[in-house]
Amino acid sequence: MDDPNLQILYWTPLWLLAVALLLGLLLAAEGGFRMGRGVRERQEQQAGTLVGTTLGGVLGLLALLLAFTYSIAIMRTEQRKQAVVAEANALGTAYLRAACLAEPTRSQLRSLLRDYTDTRILAQDGAHSPSEIRAAIAESERIQAKLWPTAARGMANRPPTLVDSLMLASLNNVIDMHTTRLAAGRDRLPEIIVLMLFGVGAIALWLTGYAMGLASHRHVFLTTTLAILCASVTVVILDLDRPRGGLVRVSQQSLIDARRAMDEEVPATATMGAALLP
Repeated sequence: MDDPNLQILYWTPLWLLAVALLLGLLLAAEGGFRMGRGVRERQEQQAGTLVGTTLGGVLGLLALLLAFTYSIAIMRTEQRKQAVVAEANALGTAYLRAACLAEPTRSQLRSLLRDYTDTRILAQDGAHSPSEIRAAIAESERIQAKLWPTAARGMANRPPTLVDSLMLASLNNVIDMHTTRLAAGRDRLPEIIVLMLFGVGAIALWLTGYAMGLASHRHVFLTTTLAILCASVTVVILDLDRPRGGLVRVSQQSLIDARRAMDEEVPATATMGAALLP
């Protein structure tokens, strides 16, 4: 596992980030209010208007940043879901085509594919543990390294056939999908973008409190509502950016279904026709 998976923001519990972010925004609003109230006597009406204009611009920038970041997080979540479905299809196809090989290669390859699929179904109870994720990836790569040699041994010392070509193409697709899923899981929002969201949100709440301080009138409900909304959207973005944990998780059901299908007994006549399909 590479360094991005060890980022503090990525492995910190979401509830802790939510509480810290909300408290930080409220403290920023309170600090702005006290500063604005302290300088109220020295400010002119024009200065209050300038603060209001600046606050509107900062809130607009915050909304734009949240919208774009949310759309990026949603897009990457969909890519991870599609990668899981594509890998399940690749494993299912390879398993069916392996039925066309002669023994003992058929049984050996199918057994490896079943074991490999098990390692690709990431257990939810290990989703928050970097060590368990690294162990699962290492185990899958260990089994994956046996797939190609096993198939090659069964095809040695005889002329190649169309089934051999299709079988090797399926295994190559399985190997490629391993890399695709790892890349999709590691492709997350850069920390600088998340920190920028925190910073712009804090500035927006600070200016809100400052404007209220200039008016010498505290709006607790409005300030708290704005802080909760900003914190909620930011936490949802962080949640979407966590494919292995959080409230919004990438479903493993496609792989689970593919593994269940491998355990079912399929007549050889049915697998022969399906295995020849490209």
